[in-house]
Amino acid sequence: MAAPLSFLRPSALRALERLPLGSAPRPISIPGRRCLATFAPRPHRFGPTTTTTTKTTSSFVSLCQRRSYSDSKSGESELTEGSVTEEASKTAEIMGEEGVNVEEFGTPASEIFKRENDVENAPEIVKEELNQPTTSLLSAETTAMLFPPDALSAFPNPTPKVVVPPYRPAIPLLPIPALHSIHHREHPLLRQLTPCFMKHGELATAQATVQKILQILRTKPAPREGKYPLVPNAPALSLLPGDPVAYLQTAIDSVAPLFKLKSTRGSGGSVNQIPVPLPIKTRRRRALQWMLQAADGKKRMKSLPERFAEEVESVVLGTSSCWDKRLAVHKLCVTNRANVSDSGGKKKKKSMR
Repeated sequence: MAAPLSFLRPSALRALERLPLGSAPRPISIPGRRCLATFAPRPHRFGPTTTTTTKTTSSFVSLCQRRSYSDSKSGESELTEGSVTEEASKTAEIMGEEGVNVEEFGTPASEIFKRENDVENAPEIVKEELNQPTTSLLSAETTAMLFPPDALSAFPNPTPKVVVPPYRPAIPLLPIPALHSIHHREHPLLRQLTPCFMKHGELATAQATVQKILQILRTKPAPREGKYPLVPNAPALSLLPGDPVAYLQTAIDSVAPLFKLKSTRGSGGSVNQIPVPLPIKTRRRRALQWMLQAADGKKRMKSLPERFAEEVESVVLGTSSCWDKRLAVHKLCVTNRANVSDSGGKKKKKSMR
């Protein structure tokens, strides 16, 4: 027997030695496969399925899926808690304090019947209570406790309703001036100054440059009295830094020329220069051109707003080169004042008789 069983392990040989020699071999029964999820036999894959097998399987599955530790559905739990008011009353009773009176916080039966629209089936006592006239919920004692006289006197009186009459503009006086209803957002001088700093249509950049110029003029000290007289209606020199627009307008109007020379053809092919007065916008435009040329001629180490602000200050002090140009133009106009005529240099038409 050792020869055919030599391939077995020693532990298997010992197990075979313990078996009785005369006994017949026991039949080994292998249990069928079971589904681990339901502990029920897996249904046969092949062949027709009958309703009997399905019912048996479903009943077995429901039996296996029952929770042995769960409570039955019949009957309610004995540990049902009451309402919050009852719980607070029990807690106060345990602590030895004065509890909450549950009867005061209960809903009256009359309100329940009234809410359910079942007044006909209500008892007679409830019907009498419903037929009584309704009174105020707050008694006199409760009202006095909530609103004492001292507290009521402290409350301010309600604000009376103020009736605002409609706006009716006054009738304008006739005749109305031509520029009466025109309101500009900016000063006329700033609207004329901004295009002088504009390049390639960049208006916002030019406006920012003008604002920087005004900011620099606001931070400068008050100028002293200069070499040349300023415009007659100029404010005091000590007030100029507080109003940068007036500072700028004083400098431009002071250095602006009053005349220009107009060339006309005279007798014998000569050219006559006739002085012509300038309007206010043209005068300011000439002054701005001179000041921009003087600012461009300064050192490039500073920005354009700083150079132009320094030029404005030098004009007020009388140290700018713009004054020399103004004096040269006025000198030529005074020299050629003899060429001025009533016709303004225009030839009179000869009358035909």
